[in-house]
Amino acid sequence: MTDVRHYIGVDLGQAQDYTAVSVVRPALVERIDQYHVVHLERFKLGTPYDLQVARVRQITLAVDNPVLIIDR
Repeated sequence: MTDVRHYIGVDLGQAQDYTAVSVVRPALVERIDQYHVVHLERFKLGTPYDLQVARVRQITLAVDNPVLIIDR
């Protein structure tokens, strides 16, 4: 299925909040639309933004047809 998209959600944390990344893939199960979580990651507090960006880029390049959604 070439039109399957992976949705990558990123919630950027501040100094006292964690940054979280999730990857979900839409699926049709018994004619019901669902989203399957295929990756979930939380960065350690204090992780520099450049390292976070590098990791999100790495994840984005690893999945098919990604859509990146960022909550700041």
